[in-house]
Amino acid sequence: AKNNVQNHHELRKSSYIFIFIMFMSYLCGSEKISTGSEFWLSTSDVSSLKNSMLIKGDESAALKLSNYYFFSLNDTNRGLCCLFISSKLGNVKSSEALKNYYKISPMLTVNIFNGFRNDLERLKSNKDILDEYILYCYYAFNNNINESNAYKKYLEEKNVTEKLLKIKSK
Repeated sequence: AKNNVQNHHELRKSSYIFIFIMFMSYLCGSEKISTGSEFWLSTSDVSSLKNSMLIKGDESAALKLSNYYFFSLNDTNRGLCCLFISSKLGNVKSSEALKNYYKISPMLTVNIFNGFRNDLERLKSNKDILDEYILYCYYAFNNNINESNAYKKYLEEKNVTEKLLKIKSK
């Protein structure tokens, strides 16, 4: 019986080694090594998707950007922001993900944009349409009406879809 137990442990050990070697060979031979590479986007794709999301109201563009920020750049703040936009554009799965997985109810949406609190100056200097939208939401959710209205006016001039400009402050 002792020999059987020892043989079982040796078999288990060699099977773990085999699985490890197979996994490593899969990784080395695969084009997609990580989740991040699967969701990677070029600079021109990111720019195009931002415009589709904010101007055309394309919820699928918002989801692609959300995945890009979450998995390729490990940027949770922007990932959540794009998930919020997708939700605001009517994507039910995005709304459920915010509510169930991230525990962000509509009442707590301010927390998404408060994640940018320490990055406001850089956002202001970028002049990127998504950064402008983030600033608009940050100020709107924090009841800074003057700042919020200035960004809203800019976004309206850029033809950002109306749905995304309807923000309720707390």
